[in-house]
Amino acid sequence: MTHSEEQEPQGWRKLCEMAQEERNPKKLAALLERINRLLTMHENKSRHAS
Repeated sequence: MTHSEEQEPQGWRKLCEMAQEERNPKKLAALLERINRLLTMHENKSRHAS
């Protein structure tokens, strides 16, 4: 695992792969919401840790 991968929120790459393949608009929207929530939480944690 590289240093940059350690700083990524766990699971977000898999969610991105799933979103890339999803053709159902409602399922895609739900995946994008999950990705956004995950990244926002990670960003907030990173800000408070520094």
